Amino acid sequence: MENIRNIQEYILDPYQITGLVDSEGHFSFDIRNRSINFLFKVSQRDYSVALLEAIKFYFNSQGQINIDNEKLGTLQYNIRNINTLSNLIIPFFDQYPLLTSKALDYQDFKLALNHYQDCGLTLDSTNKKIFIELKNQMNLKRS
Repeated sequence: MENIRNIQEYILDPYQITGLVDSEGHFSFDIRNRSINFLFKVSQRDYSVALLEAIKFYFNSQGQINIDNEKLGTLQYNIRNINTLSNLIIPFFDQYPLLTSKALDYQDFKLALNHYQDCGLTLDSTNKKIFIELKNQMNLKRS
């Protein structure tokens, strides 16, 4: 991955980021035994790495850029850290809301993240059912 030579050329407007996430973003979580792994990502073709770097720069260089799908030649900018998601990503999308059905996935993601933090970052069987219900209505499972 080639770094941006002059990051100032790629300063993004927040609504540009919202638009990119509406089209190429993803909010999800995986349930693992007694914990949950959260993921926010934006994918782009590898020749658009400068755009992913600009998004990362906008979010205070939090998260990472790595290969999303080698066969398709796509990279992803992702954030998995719960504190970063709670303190940076959630406030951002609350202030600059998504406009497509991705907004529904975001709302479920936000509910799951907040609930997970409220239950002390561990799951019992009752809480696990709540997360399974939320997960089963997100992304491709959404009707």
